[in-house]
Amino acid sequence: MLLNDMTTWSEEVLDYLQRHQDIFLRHELAPKSWDWNPNAEKIAREYDDAVIGLRKVLNRYTLEGGYHCTRLAQREIDCIKLSGFQLPNRDMLHSHIQAILEDGLIEPEIAERLRLENLADERNRANIIWFFFFPPHVEFGIEEFFRFWGGERLYRSHQHVTKGRRYILSPRSMSGASFSFLSQTF
Repeated sequence: MLLNDMTTWSEEVLDYLQRHQDIFLRHELAPKSWDWNPNAEKIAREYDDAVIGLRKVLNRYTLEGGYHCTRLAQREIDCIKLSGFQLPNRDMLHSHIQAILEDGLIEPEIAERLRLENLADERNRANIIWFFFFPPHVEFGIEEFFRFWGGERLYRSHQHVTKGRRYILSPRSMSGASFSFLSQTF
């Protein structure tokens, strides 16, 4: 099934989307600033449940044309080439943090902070690999996937920095590419 070609979608998928259309639209049209929306938690929970249900339906089909967007260290790239994608979780994150620490890409204090403050075991992240099924474009909000190492499991837990603190963006050279880490100063 090609997700960007509705003529390849099954009746089961179309029926599920039709039955949950209101939930998907409510989430899509909700204000992006959740701070002042009193229904934010309810909308997010309904949406997460609908996505999980959709995933159960889609699991019965082969999906083609997906993109996974993230910034990787060379050791991670080599591991994927050798063994394929592994489902991410806290243990995997900790081993990746240890690897980039050993490779000299981050300081021990930053590694410890990343180990302690992350979302790796959140229900919508642990043991799940998310894909886009359209060609990725920065204007669709995916710039953080390429700007910061570690994906949402890390940068989402470090974006709450107040004005009195600042982010450390430490560019490093990795296979000719710029590499950044998200952390805070104290």
